[in-house]
Amino acid sequence: MSYAEQLLARLRTVHDAARREAAPKDAVEALLQFVCDRSNDEVALVSSTCFGEQSGQSLLRYLDPSKAALCYAGAEGDGAANYVDGQELRRELLGFVEAYVDRIDDKAADHVLAIRSSALVVFAREVGPQTSAIRIGAMGVLLRLMPIAARLGIEFDVEGVHKKLWEALHSKGDKYALGMKAASAQVIGAVLRVLGALAEHFPTQTYSLDGGSMYVERGTSSLYGLLLRKLGNDDGAASVLDALSSLLMGPMGTVRRAQLSETEARRLYELVAKWVEVEDATRYGPHLAAIRLFGWHMSSLFAPFAAADFAKILVEH
Repeated sequence: MSYAEQLLARLRTVHDAARREAAPKDAVEALLQFVCDRSNDEVALVSSTCFGEQSGQSLLRYLDPSKAALCYAGAEGDGAANYVDGQELRRELLGFVEAYVDRIDDKAADHVLAIRSSALVVFAREVGPQTSAIRIGAMGVLLRLMPIAARLGIEFDVEGVHKKLWEALHSKGDKYALGMKAASAQVIGAVLRVLGALAEHFPTQTYSLDGGSMYVERGTSSLYGLLLRKLGNDDGAASVLDALSSLLMGPMGTVRRAQLSETEARRLYELVAKWVEVEDATRYGPHLAAIRLFGWHMSSLFAPFAAADFAKILVEH
């Protein structure tokens, strides 16, 4: 069999998984191993087949409910009714997309917009008690796409992405909506991480949103203020810390009126330092994220406070 024929055979297995005739995890893992074991010369074929609208085999169709009926239709009948049964497959496919885009990097350029749209669609569609992993996976895909779009000058629709995610954070349509108390803190953290990354990778565009108040001005109405309020929650703390780091690298780090005052920098230092000091193994993610934040911003923001603390430690010991 040629390489193209082998690829199509593995994609047919994914289709079998959509029809509940194969295990989604096994089908997607086999596909990922197959495409990652190949040379860079074959990337274009894989990408166009897996993500191209004209291929007839695009994996993105399994993420879009408007296209799901055909994909999930099988011997048992109505594909639309079986859409919920595809949650495991969608979760696995989002992991595949994230891992493959990470591998091919800029070679994904032709499909950035299609993948972005699919990630936003599945994020908006999946609302309920068992959908957190899928929604977090969708945000992970966006995080992989942003640096590629920024480097290559691809129009990412920053305003549109920001609007959809910000509205989702404040939605209250049902008890699982992100604006409700029952919402997953990890999903909220993942959304905030993406909003922070928008500022990092597209500082000029995010600066212009809402007159700069969302990504630049400090205070309770800004993303910065929201991140500080969310930082005390264990679930999602790692994502919140990474979002803060990105925000500080974006317009907040380059616009004079956005620079933190000494009091504000001290407050942030103390909040982040609490996560550095955590020794509980279950909080390893936030611990590492806090270290990363200090690593990126120590010299510009926190050096005086860290030096004072270090001197205090020396005196005490």
